[in-house]
Amino acid sequence: MSNPVISIIVPVYNVEKYLDNCLKSILNQSFKDFEVILVNDGSKDKSGEICNIYSQKDSRIKVFNMENSGAGKARNKGLDLAQGKYIFFVDADDWLENNALEEHFKYITKYDMVIGCSKNCYFNEDKLSNSKVEYYYPANIYDTKEKVRNMYVEIAVNSVSHAPHNKMYRKEIIDTYSIRFPDYKKYEDLTFNNEYIDKINSLVILDENVYNYRVNSTEGVANKLPDNMFEIFTMVNDDLINLLKSWNVFNSYSENKLKSKYITDVASCINDSYNPYLNYTFKKRYNYIKEMIINEKVQNCCNNVKASSFVNIVSKFMRAKLVLPIMMLYRSKFIARKILKV
Repeated sequence: MSNPVISIIVPVYNVEKYLDNCLKSILNQSFKDFEVILVNDGSKDKSGEICNIYSQKDSRIKVFNMENSGAGKARNKGLDLAQGKYIFFVDADDWLENNALEEHFKYITKYDMVIGCSKNCYFNEDKLSNSKVEYYYPANIYDTKEKVRNMYVEIAVNSVSHAPHNKMYRKEIIDTYSIRFPDYKKYEDLTFNNEYIDKINSLVILDENVYNYRVNSTEGVANKLPDNMFEIFTMVNDDLINLLKSWNVFNSYSENKLKSKYITDVASCINDSYNPYLNYTFKKRYNYIKEMIINEKVQNCCNNVKASSFVNIVSKFMRAKLVLPIMMLYRSKFIARKILKV
């Protein structure tokens, strides 16, 4: 039997509540010539059993079990096992529109990478509360290496390039350059995409939403937050700067874009410290914020920030190294949200 055209790689870890919906959306695809590689990353719930049930129902589904090592290593194992010419990643708690593979396949045979539009679906206690397309970047075809590199800062600051889902890759490029996910707890996806885009000559962004990304409650988000998010955001920003410099496309425009993105990320770190499930004391939060805003890179990026109105105000307090006003501002924000229930 000939190899499948597309390999769909799904890292699986404790997603028994969502996995059935995910796999049904994959099997309902209008494009049928694919294999599904389910990498069970040491799940402690019934996820492994669900994987096995589906593999017995459909010969296109293969299951690999491994000790818990994180999504990056699970995806790497999937890449090692993949037989398809093209690679498509799906998170096990998300789901696809029926035409997801078909829409990507229309372009991947001619271009090196295809990025679909993704919708964020917000859930609270497993009930869908809101869904919307975010981090959107206009559909277009970038058919030369120069065009890809000149536009990359735009999708990087909009987080379009941060995740492997809703994207189709050429396995030949991944294998030729031994591109794999690094062993990070967060943003290993961006490093993978940076390395891949560094090697390609063309890229397509689709206009149609084809991927549904599940955003769970604040409790679920808290459980996924590494302790060193600030260090990770700093490393990611530095890596993007170095990448653009290596392409000779780092200029005042991209520099200001990345500065604003960095301050927005730092502001999100402060925001996360107010998550009630993280149990920050006043002293711990104060010291955490202080340590960030006195950082030399933060200070260098605070001027001329172009972000949301809230982040613009926060950046001014950062520049002045005023911890208490920042804390008062965030406290007021969360009280307002609680009152308005938004």
